[in-house]
Amino acid sequence: MIAGLGTQMFRWTTPFCAELVALGYRVVRFDNRDAGYSTHLDSHPAVDFGALAAALQVDALGIGRAYIAGQSMGGMIAQIMAGEHKDRALSRTSIMSSTRNPALPQAAPDAMATMMQPMPDPSSDRPGFLSRSSAFARRIAGTGYAFNEGAHRALVLEELDRGYDPAGQTVR
Repeated sequence: MIAGLGTQMFRWTTPFCAELVALGYRVVRFDNRDAGYSTHLDSHPAVDFGALAAALQVDALGIGRAYIAGQSMGGMIAQIMAGEHKDRALSRTSIMSSTRNPALPQAAPDAMATMMQPMPDPSSDRPGFLSRSSAFARRIAGTGYAFNEGAHRALVLEELDRGYDPAGQTVR
């Protein structure tokens, strides 16, 4: 389960992962670089998605084949993993992501504009940070279920308390 840019592993929520475990799956989730408890590499160059995918081998965990799911940037990483390791990917699910093919539908301009705006610094403007985060999440939320702002805010607060690093939201 690969999270998106700047988000931590529990964007794949514990109840969701527990449901997968109850179905007999082994769930592996992790913090991306510069997010949560991951390694923070402020002095290193931009993320090389190919190298990142190669580093995410499941050999160390003793997993021969896996279902791979990613959201946003995690979806791009999942695509690379599945493409480079076809014999080991049982499936690949890419959520809110892209192949960068310009012939495919693009994100709505207002959603992209909202995503690209600098976020307020949560150390000096936590309410502003929460408000902007909620506004963006509400904008990209689907229509099948009501947006749960309380749950979203709780998740963002958990991320802030666990280890926020603005560098994790930037591809350098």
